[in-house]
Amino acid sequence: FFYLTLDRRFYIKTISTDEANFFLHILPGYHQYMVQMKYTLISKFFGLFSLRSSSKPPNDKTYFVIMENVFQPSVAIHECFDLKGSKAGRFTTPAQRAKENVVLKDLDIGTGRFRLPQDKKLSLMRQIAHDTSFLEAYRIMDHSMLVGVHVVDNSSFDYASLEVLSKLSDPFRSSFGGMISKMGDEIYYFGIIDIFTSFGWKKYIETSIKVLYEDSPSAVNPELYKKRFDQFMEQCISGE
Repeated sequence: FFYLTLDRRFYIKTISTDEANFFLHILPGYHQYMVQMKYTLISKFFGLFSLRSSSKPPNDKTYFVIMENVFQPSVAIHECFDLKGSKAGRFTTPAQRAKENVVLKDLDIGTGRFRLPQDKKLSLMRQIAHDTSFLEAYRIMDHSMLVGVHVVDNSSFDYASLEVLSKLSDPFRSSFGGMISKMGDEIYYFGIIDIFTSFGWKKYIETSIKVLYEDSPSAVNPELYKKRFDQFMEQCISGE
């Protein structure tokens, strides 16, 4: 299951036993990184829990995590992207794009879609590089950059009420909890999600098969995944 809490601040998401064990494996390093790198874009997790039904065997557990919402609960998101730097199957159909709250993918986005001042772009790209280096070190791949876009409309919304969300010391959350565009017409919310996939033997086999049939498959080794991910985000973000 995948639930959003009533105050829209947290998500509750079930994960597999393998993912739970992997999270426990990386937990010391994850905690240390989150403490040291306080402006990281990597998802913030607040707990890993398990449930067991009395009618099932003792080892048959359901695991779930509680994680922070990348977006601000009180800010409307008008466009949402899930980006991996991969081309294989990474697009939405016209029928999907016609639906409300569609999540767009890599092939749906144009170069320089997110327009930031040059200094903000450089700062953001440095942080992305730091974060993906951490993920690479733990052999993590298949993660995504989740990006929410809020279109500023001063005529119908009082943004003064959102000033409390601004974290002036945080370069990525200094404007209503996000980053303001160069022209001031959009607010961007960036977060790296889905960090529980490690490049083990299953992914190795998947990669070996997919490279024969797909152009730029998602399942690649962590070194290539990081490089491709960073380069794609560089293309998506323009510095003006």
